[in-house]
Amino acid sequence: MTDQHRVDTLGCYGNPVIRTPALDGLAAEGARFDRFYTPTAICTPARASLFTGLHPFRHGLLVNPERNGGGRDEVAEHHPVLSAPLQAAGYNMGHVGKWHIGRERGPEHYGIDGEHLPGALNPFHHPSYQQWLKEQGHPPFAVERPVFGKAPPTAPAAATSSPAASGSRRRPRSRPSSPTGHWSCWTGTPATSTTTAARSCCPATGTAPPPAVPDPR
Repeated sequence: MTDQHRVDTLGCYGNPVIRTPALDGLAAEGARFDRFYTPTAICTPARASLFTGLHPFRHGLLVNPERNGGGRDEVAEHHPVLSAPLQAAGYNMGHVGKWHIGRERGPEHYGIDGEHLPGALNPFHHPSYQQWLKEQGHPPFAVERPVFGKAPPTAPAAATSSPAASGSRRRPRSRPSSPTGHWSCWTGTPATSTTTAARSCCPATGTAPPPAVPDPR
């Protein structure tokens, strides 16, 4: 079974340019689905759904664990997994590529042959990849402009005197030093209120979120 690529990138689905003989062989000897839909566009939740047969809100792996989004880090022990019935029927299972179903448990935890490569961020430090670069005459891999990491610290703005009030000072406003990532505003609807009340500004742009919307309930 393969995942995380467009359906039209395979020869067995009619792509006339890209050659995928190994995957075409899997399709010829196994099952090729004509109507198959992912429950989410995010890697870990989608893979966990393939592995458990459960929707993301059931298995709880709601985000990629590298971003610390508040979801589960591992598949719960009581959830069904794809490997169990297949191994019980005598099949040997193997895994190639990134695992990305949980943070610590890899394919070996489920009795599957394969290496537990990290999910996000390419494992360019892996010995097999470094050896391939050397054999092909390529230079060592280097990241020139990393996307992930920590933003450089920003010095707080100097406090300034307020001309309207003698002796008073305005609070210095500065951007917090934090990991680069996605900033979002959470809005909640209290049981005793008819409007959302939680509002804040976006640290990246300094702009306020849209006005609260009345609860249609």
